[in-house]
Amino acid sequence: MLRVSAFHSLALVALLVITGCAKKEPTAVSDTSASSPPGTATSATQSAPAAAQSTGACSYITEAEATVILGQPSKYRSTEGTSSNCIIDPVSGQGISVDFTIERNSRGIFDFLSTQKGAEKLSGLGDQAVWTGGKGMGQLAVVKGGNSMNLTISDFSGKTELKPMGQAVAQKLLAKL
Repeated sequence: MLRVSAFHSLALVALLVITGCAKKEPTAVSDTSASSPPGTATSATQSAPAAAQSTGACSYITEAEATVILGQPSKYRSTEGTSSNCIIDPVSGQGISVDFTIERNSRGIFDFLSTQKGAEKLSGLGDQAVWTGGKGMGQLAVVKGGNSMNLTISDFSGKTELKPMGQAVAQKLLAKL
């Protein structure tokens, strides 16, 4: 039986997310709660004056909120993302990046991550949560109700403890899920 390491799993998931973020034509979102959760901030509260209104998954957290949580000026990689995926990068190009997916009526990758060597079950996040990772990159999967949030956080400088930041971002997202 083939056993996949947590690192290889993270690398595979990151590759799938990155390839899934190629520029796409905007599509209609049938579940309006996924694209416009209550309490969404307007573009006037975002960190950059030229920031466009976020859509889809990016509407769950503003650039200003990400800046505060991550402790660095942060921006959306693109406001043309999909209805379920959002990537937030450091303005400087170096620092902490967050890539998350919101899935309705799905457990996402929670079940897969929870079986990985070194997976750590967390309490206080949704109904179930699991963290995997180490220096440079971590992954957090959370199930809340029938929905899931999958978050990858990275800082390849290795200077940042990623799990607490991932948990803080997850708390912000779950408040609107």
